[in-house]
Amino acid sequence: MSVPRVESRVGAAVGFLAFVELCSGLLQGYVPVLAGDIGAKYGVSAAGLNWLNAVLLLSAAVSVPVLAKCGDLFGHRRLLRIAVILVLVGSVLVAVAPNYGLFLTGRALQGPFAAFIPLEVALVRGRLSGEAARRGIGYLVSALAFGAIIGSATAGLADAALPSVGWTLAVPALLLAVCAVIVFTLVPAGDPAPKDGPRRIDVAGFAGLSVAIAALLFGLAMAPKAGWTAPAVLLCLGVAVVVGACWVAWELRAAAPAVNLRMVRRAGLGLPFAAALCFGVGIYGAQVANTTFLASSPATAGYGLGLTPAKIGFVTLAMTLGATVFAALCARVARRIGPYVTITAGLALIAVAYMTLVVLHTQVWHFVLAHALVGAGMGLASGTYPALVTELSPAADAGIATGLYNTLRSLGGSIAGAAFAVLLSAFLLPDTGVPSLSGYLTLWAVLAGVLLVGVVFMAVAARRQAPTADRLASPAEQTVSAQAI
Repeated sequence: MSVPRVESRVGAAVGFLAFVELCSGLLQGYVPVLAGDIGAKYGVSAAGLNWLNAVLLLSAAVSVPVLAKCGDLFGHRRLLRIAVILVLVGSVLVAVAPNYGLFLTGRALQGPFAAFIPLEVALVRGRLSGEAARRGIGYLVSALAFGAIIGSATAGLADAALPSVGWTLAVPALLLAVCAVIVFTLVPAGDPAPKDGPRRIDVAGFAGLSVAIAALLFGLAMAPKAGWTAPAVLLCLGVAVVVGACWVAWELRAAAPAVNLRMVRRAGLGLPFAAALCFGVGIYGAQVANTTFLASSPATAGYGLGLTPAKIGFVTLAMTLGATVFAALCARVARRIGPYVTITAGLALIAVAYMTLVVLHTQVWHFVLAHALVGAGMGLASGTYPALVTELSPAADAGIATGLYNTLRSLGGSIAGAAFAVLLSAFLLPDTGVPSLSGYLTLWAVLAGVLLVGVVFMAVAARRQAPTADRLASPAEQTVSAQAI
């Protein structure tokens, strides 16, 4: 087979993988919109419905490192197929579950959707290099963002058109069935799984990582209501710290570690990973707070815009559209200014957005502008991060490295959600239980500060790291590979 024909097939495969990511994004925004109907079907209270996303996020946090590492050991396409099948089975169970317990089991099986992107990024890196790889990864991230845009809208349309919530929940299952056909028939394998060195699964390492993540997430989830000093919260956080410390010690001594921490240090990934944690705080930390601010009535709270949910959706659309557009453009931007500067610029744009809200927060266009800036920063950073991580890491660890980035970003969001709920509760208006304007201003200022810390981390990493171009394929190889997309 000629080289152009092979590259054409690889380029087409990126398009098919983009469809898989589109469905992944749609799945994220689909089910929460139906929470009311799901509660009515199973007789579950509003408090019980919180488990809709909690189970999904916990499953995602635990499954991503495992699937990504197994992809590095046994082949990324093979593990992508397994992940898609798990999510398909979970989607079917969500649609047909006769009780809420089985419904939550289905949501847990949907958790491996978060492993799609690290496995796909590793596949792209196995076949493409240089700008072509960055462009392909940018397309994947852009498709994920666009899927998140249309997820809630698709759920609303399906709910209005179909006779029951069960039929509505079957729509993602149908889409995942199409994804299964794609990954089994149309996606070529990337680089073959490494045959040298041990190919054992570090069961103790993965178990320790899972326990540490689960304990941390449970503690953070309970903290806003129970308080940071509640015994259950302290127990969970204490378990997370102790198990995490033991896990680090184990991984540094293991012959075939679940996460090669020495690789993280040698590849210069420590500071980018720290910046990824800040990035997660920045993009998730204000989602709920901005919604409540926009919905608040100036007549009762003294601030806010009194917007309906539909109008709030219009405002936040600026963020998702910005993320989609700039994720698609990030490869070109990174080619001109470099991946480190591109990520740094993305973090800085989000910081500017929150600084803007500290000063301007009385008109709808103020929030449209801020959300557009957040979206642009998200697109630049999230579209470039996976490419940078895979370029810095050895090919044998590309999947787990990208999976760690995803996990750290999600953990940053979890930390932000818990911390900012407690922060707003410290700024309540007398006799109302409603946060004061000072609480929101403080939250936006803190978010800007955290993102500026991330900017510093990336700037220092850029100074320490040799030019990324030196780590890529030769110019001739990049020219050939660029023809694949």
